[in-house]
Amino acid sequence: MGKDNIGMFCSGLCLCHCLATPFLFTLGGVGLLGEVFHSEYVHIFLAFPVLGLVAITFPSSYRQHRCATPLVMGFFGAGLILCSFLVSHDTEHYFSVFGGLLLFSAHFTNRHFLKRAPFQTEVQSA
Repeated sequence: MGKDNIGMFCSGLCLCHCLATPFLFTLGGVGLLGEVFHSEYVHIFLAFPVLGLVAITFPSSYRQHRCATPLVMGFFGAGLILCSFLVSHDTEHYFSVFGGLLLFSAHFTNRHFLKRAPFQTEVQSA
């Protein structure tokens, strides 16, 4: 499984978490499951693989396909996720969801460009 597929999976998990948590709370009485979903540790646990994949995937892919679109989208999405830890609790949801959508789109776009790019070696003779 490629890095972009893993990135899309992790970003998708992040999105599901961000969208499911408010829905679960509207149901009321979710008890322990609601506390786990709302815990700050869950946010950190989900953010580490998502942000790690951004740091690994996009720069190396850019060197291969030379298109900056996925790189910019990926780093902007990662920045929004990082900002979600710093903003008020009322707005963190918007930052997380939009950042997750951007990351998912960036991985999808990156995968597309990698399929179209000719194979290039990291070190080329001048």
